[in-house]
Amino acid sequence: MKLENLKPGISLVGIEATLIATVIAVVPIGDGAVQVHFKTPEGTIKDRLLGRADEMSISLATAERPWAFDGNGEDFNLAVEAKRIDLAFLFDPMMAVHETGSR
Repeated sequence: MKLENLKPGISLVGIEATLIATVIAVVPIGDGAVQVHFKTPEGTIKDRLLGRADEMSISLATAERPWAFDGNGEDFNLAVEAKRIDLAFLFDPMMAVHETGSR
């Protein structure tokens, strides 16, 4: 990613090892160098000097959701039924066997 494209609010990979950094401010230092102030996911504010050589190691972070509702519904139903059968013995030890035959 080009140094000129760095701006506050974007999330980057490669500034901090194995973390996604959110840019707070970009201060031009000179031709081909900037000082980037960023926040880690834990909330720690840090800064780093970046030059042209660092452009190859930084990139935009892809936004990923911790969960989504776009999975296969049939697979979900199968997993829920398996868990229901697994827990049915808590109420009645023979319920899992009885209920399985009726579906």
